[in-house]
Amino acid sequence: MQVQHSVRSLTLLSLVLGLAPAPAQSGQLLFVDDDGAQCPGALRTIQEAVAQATRGATILVCPGAYKATVAIKGHDKDGIRVIALGGQDEVVVQGSHTEGDGFRLEDVDSVVIRGFTVREVGYVRTTASQFGVGCGFHVQNANYNTIEHNRITKIDMMGISVFSSANNVIRYNFISEIDRDGFGYGIYLDGVKSTKNFIFQNYAYQQPGAGIVLTNAGPGNVILDNDFSNNGQWGISHQNTEGTWIEGNRLSYNAGAWGCNSTETDRRSRGIDLRKSNKVAVFDNTMRGNTAMDISWDGAGEIAFADNACHTATQTGLCGR
Repeated sequence: MQVQHSVRSLTLLSLVLGLAPAPAQSGQLLFVDDDGAQCPGALRTIQEAVAQATRGATILVCPGAYKATVAIKGHDKDGIRVIALGGQDEVVVQGSHTEGDGFRLEDVDSVVIRGFTVREVGYVRTTASQFGVGCGFHVQNANYNTIEHNRITKIDMMGISVFSSANNVIRYNFISEIDRDGFGYGIYLDGVKSTKNFIFQNYAYQQPGAGIVLTNAGPGNVILDNDFSNNGQWGISHQNTEGTWIEGNRLSYNAGAWGCNSTETDRRSRGIDLRKSNKVAVFDNTMRGNTAMDISWDGAGEIAFADNACHTATQTGLCGR
């Protein structure tokens, strides 16, 4: 595999962002306030504002607690920006464990969602062996969107899920305690159309499953400078996927505290786990304290390893410093 190790994060980010189309800006500005206290005269729900918004509109959401799910669907909503006006945990999309998602983006492009706390979204499990259902953010058939600076916690299955979607930017999000009693993932990418997504500087911890999972995804995804530590089974799980760039991540102290109904007999954790993967670059990642292995690779495919700071691996030479 031919990989230029000199490619750096700014180059990767510019490639991702440079592909994004510029939607027509309408100049429409909408305010939302759940009780009208901070922003008198504003709409009361985010969903009502989305319904009124035209392409390229900006929705500013004042401090308060707002009911999930917020659905942004269809290309007549392309380019909408939904921005929280408040400090940490002041603008909350609050679930009741009776709904599917916090925010759902479907068949829509170039949407920005910034600054929210999304919590307690999904369906309550009814038995000890049942997986949870629900996502803080669910992106499906949706491209060139940006999800940034959000806090996502106590969701019933996945913090952020990306299905059959390309060229999305997911950055600066703080994700914790996803499906605590089950098998939750911080970030999840699936589907051959999930290509060229940029996952940058997210912090995901205390999920029983993984910090991030890529499975059956397309090429060109970049996993850069994230902290996926103190999870259960994996920091990064990469399966049946090719053409991914994995660089500069921290994947330590994943403790092997797996979820409710795993059939695996070995429940120790792996920092990076590569299975049935091809044409993957694994550079400059830092790993320690993972209970089974810092890097686990099944030996299949062309995988380029360089300068990874780790202690244990399935093959010699994978830990480079």
